[in-house]
Amino acid sequence: MHTAISDEAYMELERVVGEDNVSREPAVLDGYAWQPFLNEDPSLWTPRPAAVVLPASTPEVQEVVRACNRHGLKFKALCTGWGVHAGPTSKGVVQIDLRRMNRILEIDEKNMYAVLEPYVSGAQLQAESMKRGPGMLPSGQRHLHARRGPRRHIHELQPPQRPGRGVGPARRGDPAPRHPRLGRGVVLG
Repeated sequence: MHTAISDEAYMELERVVGEDNVSREPAVLDGYAWQPFLNEDPSLWTPRPAAVVLPASTPEVQEVVRACNRHGLKFKALCTGWGVHAGPTSKGVVQIDLRRMNRILEIDEKNMYAVLEPYVSGAQLQAESMKRGPGMLPSGQRHLHARRGPRRHIHELQPPQRPGRGVGPARRGDPAPRHPRLGRGVVLG
């Protein structure tokens, strides 16, 4: 078995996320090293991570990072996993896979924004927004990230189109509404 992580460090990660949500099995780790556009020659794969951890919440991510720091381990967060940039760039990295963080935390219809965890897809946000009415559609690529990585994402929602006024209540550079926990962002749309 290829291992670049001590048993002590691995057990600490297990305590944080549960034994079903951490692995150092070669077949699992190779799944993270394999990239769809580099799949013919294993020498072109990204380096195999030392372990993979799947936290379910921001506090779990924080504890995983603390555990890695205590044991001198490098770590890298991964959201969708597409592209070589998502994987480790060197050996001995703990891959923090955020796929269990897939919840829409808040949709503020009045101020037209949504607070999301990192693994929420555009389709998931669109489906939830459409339940609230035809005017509550995500504004495509015009989104802002108040915080990135294992924190939360804020997406601007698009109100109904109004003749002569364009789409949306804000123009590029306008201050976004202040979110009580995440602070203020800027509308990028």
